Amino acid sequence: MKTGVQFVGGDNPFGDQARAKAQALILGEGGADYVQAAASGGNTGVFEAAAQNGFKAFGVDTNQCPESPGNVVDNAIKRVDVALLNSVGDILDGKTGGTTEYGLKEGGVGLTGLEDGVADSQCLIADHPDVIEKVKAVRDQIVSGELKVQDPLTAG
Repeated sequence: MKTGVQFVGGDNPFGDQARAKAQALILGEGGADYVQAAASGGNTGVFEAAAQNGFKAFGVDTNQCPESPGNVVDNAIKRVDVALLNSVGDILDGKTGGTTEYGLKEGGVGLTGLEDGVADSQCLIADHPDVIEKVKAVRDQIVSGELKVQDPLTAG
């Protein structure tokens, strides 16, 4: 497996659909089968490139599958609402300072494919319940501690 990274850059890296599309096309022309979009409002450009170039994309933050049916596999969901609610609750309880991580166990991240209603999500993953079950099993192993995930910032 080969990976590559392209940054949108420019004056508006999280809203520039044209630059996001251009960067995604570079990845697609380089042979990418899948592109993880992480350009916020620019993700639409990534999805346009996927439709044009025949690769598949992944969205981020919300269910972006309806923006480009047939081109978006799933979405990496960051549950900022969970972090916000917990943080405000901690502040109100007088608990301040320190660092808190919000991973799978804490409900801070997820996938559209693991949420209720995936069948109506328009995500390609919805057509593969066998894959969803495998991902759920891995998620459960991570949450239980049976499977340890290395922190990419400290992994060697």
